[in-house]
Amino acid sequence: MSLYQANSGPASSGALPAFGSTVTMNSNKLSGDTYVFDELSNNFKYLVSDTLYTDIGVLSTLLNTATPILNPNTGVYSSSFTYTNPTFKRYLYLVWDYRKTYEILLCFDETSPEIACDCSAPFVCVEYQAINNLLTTAEIAYINCSGIRDTIVVPAETSVLFCGYEIVTNFDDITIIEEGPCAV
Repeated sequence: MSLYQANSGPASSGALPAFGSTVTMNSNKLSGDTYVFDELSNNFKYLVSDTLYTDIGVLSTLLNTATPILNPNTGVYSSSFTYTNPTFKRYLYLVWDYRKTYEILLCFDETSPEIACDCSAPFVCVEYQAINNLLTTAEIAYINCSGIRDTIVVPAETSVLFCGYEIVTNFDDITIIEEGPCAV
């Protein structure tokens, strides 16, 4: 957790919502920001509780996810939920979950730890060309040659070469061409 901020007071005062109100959580990328919101792994979460949590690990297992995540403008992501608290619980937790989770290739062998530690990837790394026909920058999620989920930014009206195993997300207006095996 990079920021913990506590506010207290009665409902509908200051930043605290009124019962039944719509709470909107936003992520807004400003000029100069380097963070890129990942719709596959980032989200907005909340919890109404009578418990003061100090362990983010415990809290994270109890959170509700606000859905759907909308992208109304470039760099802006948001999600809303209706704030209900019929039993007047004391705490409202709002969590902007910007953790990135990655798929990685794990090797396993029941009979030999040596074989498990000396495995090689069961895939062929491919060179891709991504052609962005859009007037805006696009981001493609893919599994890289190390078996780890990664992203690549493709500027507007350009193409980029990259090596990977599998394309995870792609936009309709981005053309992906398999160029052949990667020289990695």
